[in-house]
Amino acid sequence: MLALLDDTQAECQRGIAQAEADAVRIVTEARAAAAAIAADARRRARSACDEAVQHAMRAARAEARQAAEAAAQQAARERRLAAERIPALAGKAVGLVRGLPATPGPAPPGHDQPGLPGGQP
Repeated sequence: MLALLDDTQAECQRGIAQAEADAVRIVTEARAAAAAIAADARRRARSACDEAVQHAMRAARAEARQAAEAAAQQAARERRLAAERIPALAGKAVGLVRGLPATPGPAPPGHDQPGLPGGQP
């Protein structure tokens, strides 16, 4: 009977040893799988972040391009308005010059600044 119990005990110990070895293998494999999953998740997160940055940069470039185009259009409008005003301003300047006396005389009130027509030399 003791011999039978010894055989049973040995078989139980082999089963326990095998179960422990299987448990260690399963835990090791699970840790490796978890590490691989975590690494893949980090790669995907970095990729998603990079993609979001690229999207934001494209949007910012588009917005900057629109702002530059709007500024160029505004500048063109201002140049056109200035070009339209130049003939009138030139005509006014010619009229003022023609209205000056032909010979220098005393400066009219308010025109006594040096360098101005009719002013002090």
